[in-house]
Amino acid sequence: MPARSPGFILSLSSVLAVLFLFLPGQALAERTWVKRGWGQMANQHLELPDGRSITIKLRSRKVMNVQAIILKQGRKLLWRRYFSGDYGALWLYVFFVPIKRNNQYWYDVNGDGDLEVAIVPYDGGRFLHFVTAIIFSVKPNYLEYVTSKKFRLFQGRYVYP
Repeated sequence: MPARSPGFILSLSSVLAVLFLFLPGQALAERTWVKRGWGQMANQHLELPDGRSITIKLRSRKVMNVQAIILKQGRKLLWRRYFSGDYGALWLYVFFVPIKRNNQYWYDVNGDGDLEVAIVPYDGGRFLHFVTAIIFSVKPNYLEYVTSKKFRLFQGRYVYP
């Protein structure tokens, strides 16, 4: 077996130190941030102006990446769908973001008469500056996928200008 050079061992130990010290700390900070409800990750319930509501719920504590999006009118269930790996994202943490400036969480973006909402699935593996919002149109009895749009969460704070 060939002998390893001291530079190889030093670089390997540096990589391992970064993996074991930095990454778990970042993940712990993100989990704490979510658990305490800081920032926009706390936005998991939305009341629409017509009395309907949209709620994002974790399906089960045993299966962390399955989220339910529920549309209700009062206590009446209109629509429910479970999401896990849909639209190219892992649905570990899911939250609403403003779709327009001035903290507007619903807006008729495409002019079709139905409101649109923006939902961000976050998997904990990327930093939160660049995220992809999934835009849904709120139909009378269901939500319909419209598009996905990348934006800067902390600098833009809303999806469409």
